[in-house]
Amino acid sequence: NNPTHRFSKMWKGPIVAAAAGEDDDDGAKGESGATFFSLLKDFCGSTTAHGAPRAFEEGNGKVRSGAWMIFFLAGLGMLIYQVWGSIAEFASAGTSSTVAFARLQGQPVALPQVTVCHTSPVKCRCSAWYEDGRFYAEGACPAENAGDESCRRFYSEKLPFVCKENLRTCKTCSSVDYPFLDGTAARKAAAGFVDTEQCGTPELQAKFGFDSKTPSKLDLYQYAGYSDRSELVVECHSEGLLGGEDGSDDCSPNKYWDPVWYDHGYGACHTFNGESVTASYDDAGVCSGPACNLVQSRPGGHVHGSGMTLVLDVNVDQATPIFSADSSVHSPHLVVHVHDAKTKGLVNKGFRIYPGDETDVRLRIKEVQMSDMYPFTNCTMDPNAIEPELCETECIQKTIAERCCDSSIDPLAGLTTDRIASDPMLVCPLGVTEEVEQCIRQVKRDSHNGQVCKHPENLSTARGDRFGWYDATSEAQKKLVEEKVLAGESRLYCPSLCNKQTFEPVYTTSGTSLTEGAALAIASQLVYEKPAKVEKMTKQTGCAESPDECIALTVSYVKKNFAVVHVLYDSFEIETVQITPAMSAFSLFGAIGGNLGMWVGVSMMTILESMEWLPVAAAAG
Repeated sequence: NNPTHRFSKMWKGPIVAAAAGEDDDDGAKGESGATFFSLLKDFCGSTTAHGAPRAFEEGNGKVRSGAWMIFFLAGLGMLIYQVWGSIAEFASAGTSSTVAFARLQGQPVALPQVTVCHTSPVKCRCSAWYEDGRFYAEGACPAENAGDESCRRFYSEKLPFVCKENLRTCKTCSSVDYPFLDGTAARKAAAGFVDTEQCGTPELQAKFGFDSKTPSKLDLYQYAGYSDRSELVVECHSEGLLGGEDGSDDCSPNKYWDPVWYDHGYGACHTFNGESVTASYDDAGVCSGPACNLVQSRPGGHVHGSGMTLVLDVNVDQATPIFSADSSVHSPHLVVHVHDAKTKGLVNKGFRIYPGDETDVRLRIKEVQMSDMYPFTNCTMDPNAIEPELCETECIQKTIAERCCDSSIDPLAGLTTDRIASDPMLVCPLGVTEEVEQCIRQVKRDSHNGQVCKHPENLSTARGDRFGWYDATSEAQKKLVEEKVLAGESRLYCPSLCNKQTFEPVYTTSGTSLTEGAALAIASQLVYEKPAKVEKMTKQTGCAESPDECIALTVSYVKKNFAVVHVLYDSFEIETVQITPAMSAFSLFGAIGGNLGMWVGVSMMTILESMEWLPVAAAAG
């Protein structure tokens, strides 16, 4: 009635029979007393493994048995060496990359996002810099740390933003921040400057009065920045729009542009074909929305209209020389950044566009696809995630705002969303003190040394699941992220994107200056079609009534201030880079199985035979 005995009777087979001392199929008793060694000899003589049975064959001499045993052990040693190498390669989590090229045939390609910003983001002719006489009291004003309060505040609050016509220098003049600048003469000139304009709203202008508290950078850019896109983007053309409902290639209307947004270094920025420019499809596949026709229908070709063309106004006469020099900008120019939604904000990656240039930017599409398999790749599939470099930049900006600008920004801002809503450093006040500047430099040093905005390597659950900003899903995980951030143990987690598309420039070419014919064509179109805009730009009057009289001065303005940019795909060939594990789990099993078969002739069936033999042999002692 023993269950084990009953199971053995049902299983039987030569191994069980040998262990029980049975020598025939009907269970007749033979010689009993089977030992472990005798069972091992029987197993080695009958197993499907190669080599080992040769050492135990009947009639073997000692030399043959010994030789085959040596051969088997040598193969076993090579097996261990090879299998250990395969396991080590798998554990190293190496990856391999494959590159493939595919050409889009017979279909237009959507245009990328294009952002335009000014490197001298503050206009020098705004009336707030000149109207409040309390900054312009009579008397000497030799330096930023000398003179009366009016003088000191003139240096910090007005001088950085005045036009170049007001600056004066002298050999003997000296100050800490402005060597050779004659502050007294500059203040006197600015006090009499009358070529001003009204910027922003009265409420914003009031923030720059003598009795107002220190305004923020956002206040500055909203008041004196290029928030009006038409001040930078004069014309926009895209041939794909010819097939749209308007039948015009004009891409200047607001429906093709995102609302203005602000960067702490570049001020007001304007993005073409951004997130707010959408398209939708009905059940019949018919597209509706402004983004439907923002496409390029053919690769390369003549630059005008093949992709998009921008006519830009660099506004040289509006540049603030001292503010720009403090920002390491030595000549006014625009930055044109070609990007996708994941990299919007990395304006420093853009092209520099100088007045008089005609720039041809030719692009190709590159896609990167990674397997979401930790530890081979530590990437995220979250559709809201952004490029790690932008994520890290926003983290540094947030840290500066918290530590140096007395910002009340939530330390957890951006943790559970795709990105921080706006540039955190926009809250920083103007005219920062030496203490604040030292604080900003210290944060940047700490970031370089990995002390802030570091990646949390230990952010995991008890099961070892890694997660962070974008892929913390459970409430427990989110709480752990928040606890570590608030404790300062982990400032951010910026995983790479598993799938991303980038626009790489194949090459760019730039002409040194607009030709007389090109300038005349642009000027004529502006004078005849937009006389009010011409009057505002060139300070002329009567252009609507007598347009021909305005063309000559407008041509001069265009050659001095305008630039033309063509953005187009050089080809419709897409380069796809696939990053996959160099050795997956299936590859590891295959390598182990191949080495087992090669060196010792072991297969899965041999392993099953061993599993059958071991418990019987163990029971036999």
